[in-house]
Amino acid sequence: MYAKCGGIEDARLAFEMVPHDDVILWSFMISMYAQSNQNEQAFELFIKMMWSSLVPNEYSLSSVLQACANMPLLDLGEQIHSNAIKIGHESELFVGNALMDLYARCSDMESSLKIFLSLRDANEVSWNTIIVGYSQSGFGEDALTVFRGMRAAPAPSTQVTYSSVLRACASTASINHVGQVHCLVEKSTFNSDTIVSNSLIDSYAKCGCIRDACKIFETQKEHDLISWNAIISGYVVHGHAAHARELFDRMNKNGIQANDITFVALLSVYGSTGLVSKDSLCLIL
Repeated sequence: MYAKCGGIEDARLAFEMVPHDDVILWSFMISMYAQSNQNEQAFELFIKMMWSSLVPNEYSLSSVLQACANMPLLDLGEQIHSNAIKIGHESELFVGNALMDLYARCSDMESSLKIFLSLRDANEVSWNTIIVGYSQSGFGEDALTVFRGMRAAPAPSTQVTYSSVLRACASTASINHVGQVHCLVEKSTFNSDTIVSNSLIDSYAKCGCIRDACKIFETQKEHDLISWNAIISGYVVHGHAAHARELFDRMNKNGIQANDITFVALLSVYGSTGLVSKDSLCLIL
């Protein structure tokens, strides 16, 4: 109850007052620490649980692996992996997904893929984890290959799926792939999703199709800072300084607070064309 209300330290105090013979309570506290990015505390509590001669379950293992991935610390994660193998939990879905995420965040996609292929019942989280890992590691073609396998499985595509696959398309500069994924998005429930739309804007712009990027931007129901930055950066990269300036003015009128990404894009415009005044740039700081 305390942890759900945000009071993790209060939950820890309550935890310390009850008998420590229930692995579920330990797992709950470890999970709360990991989800709150208090990773050292999560790992410390996991070690104490082991010293108490309790056998970790799939939830405590997946939570401490999440903490290792957050840091990220591959050596610690590999030790937990060995422990999971010894007690027979390596093939559990929660543990497998957490292991995949750990290895992917540590840029060990070979190990992440090995875990993925060993899972008996991969779910959408499993598929997304490997796609995100490949995409963030710069292996766009591999991410697209996994996405095709995900569709054939079949496994449901999510917001994470589409945004990650579009990032992969952008890294390969494949406009054909962007268009294919866009068609799938239009047929899905994520056609109006801001995060997916932002990924479409970014992908079209990076593949040289600034008009398509602009079309997505103008038809978006809601624009967040990422939306504005994506379209402004797209126009800057393609040399449309005046359009970038106009969008920056619209962004200010809509009350969107610029950040460093906006500043860098507009500084480029100012340096090359002088279209953005120093006074305008001061609005970003």
